[in-house]
Amino acid sequence: MKVAVLTIPFIIYYHLKNNPVSIRYSLIYGVLLFMGWITALILGQTFKTLPFIVWVKHYEHLTGKLKTPMPSDLFKNSLLKIQSAGFIIFCLTFIPGCFFMSQPLLYAGIGALLVTAVMYLANVFIILFHKTKTYGKL
Repeated sequence: MKVAVLTIPFIIYYHLKNNPVSIRYSLIYGVLLFMGWITALILGQTFKTLPFIVWVKHYEHLTGKLKTPMPSDLFKNSLLKIQSAGFIIFCLTFIPGCFFMSQPLLYAGIGALLVTAVMYLANVFIILFHKTKTYGKL
C-alpha cells in the first residue's frame, strides 16, 4: 500500500508533462493497488474467517461435549504455504515486469499467480466440503 501511495506523485508529474511514461506508472499503481493490496487482503482474510464459519456450522453444538478440531485444522497448511510463496513470487516478478516491460517477468508472475489461485481454490474447497469429525469424549 505504501509503495502504491508513493507512486502517485510520479503519476501526476508525468501526466502533467504528457509523458508516455505516465501510462506505465498508472499501470504499476493499478497493479500495486488491486493485485498487491486487495488480493493480499482477500487471500489473508479468507483463511481467518471461512474456517471459523464452517467450524461454527459443524461443531458449535458439540462444544464442551466432545473433542473437536480447531478452525485452523479445517484447511491444509501446506497448500497455504505454497499459496503464500506463489503470491510473493508473483509480486516480486510481475510488478518489476510491468515497470521494465519484461515479458519473461510478466509470464513468471502470471504463472505464480496461477499457482496461487489453484492452491487458494483447493483450500477453499477443502474447507467448504469438510465433514464433521470428533476425537472422542472430553
